[in-house]
Amino acid sequence: MDINTALNTLSPQTEDRMISQTQFAAFNGDIWVGTLKVLQPGNGYIIKISQDCNLIYPDENTGTQKRKRSIQPRVQPIWTPVVNQQFNMSVIAVIKDSEGISKESNDILAAFVDGECRGIASPEATVSGLIFLTIASNAGSGVEETITFKVYRANQDKIIDLKESISFENQGEVGTLDAPWTIEVSQSNDILDVNQDGVLNLGDVMYLLNIITGIK
Repeated sequence: MDINTALNTLSPQTEDRMISQTQFAAFNGDIWVGTLKVLQPGNGYIIKISQDCNLIYPDENTGTQKRKRSIQPRVQPIWTPVVNQQFNMSVIAVIKDSEGISKESNDILAAFVDGECRGIASPEATVSGLIFLTIASNAGSGVEETITFKVYRANQDKIIDLKESISFENQGEVGTLDAPWTIEVSQSNDILDVNQDGVLNLGDVMYLLNIITGIK
């Protein structure tokens, strides 16, 4: 059943969340938005809600016209997240360049641990390009994992390794609907981006000086 139909009787507040093993949705004050769009029989969910309220789940006939199959789009490059992980955390982000926030559904934000893909997500044009990324892990209490990120820019056919990293935290949250994590990237294959990290910064100056002078 469509998530907004299924949870219609709740009284959620902005930033309340519904989480599955690989997807999540956040309430934006009006509707639930995110990668979790359909609640499926047999799947487990966690709801994080800020005030007491009652859920009266609609009967089957109510949701019949809303029910649809959840299909993941084909994207390039093909990063395949690991499955059957016990824990997860959620990230709300945007990809921004000189032209503004990307709403390109073929752009990808991907999370990795030691080269293993732990989650992917793309901008959602209907909610101002927000990216709802679920990061999976089997790291139990006392086990630390460092999450690194890559961004695929479809208009450049380019993969960018982000310098930012975070520590995995079960049920942790990075970014909100009002203040998403903003990922700044260059708009094009700029010749000044000599270290090819997708960002024009001091690192490009130092890299260029190293090439010219040989001084590290």
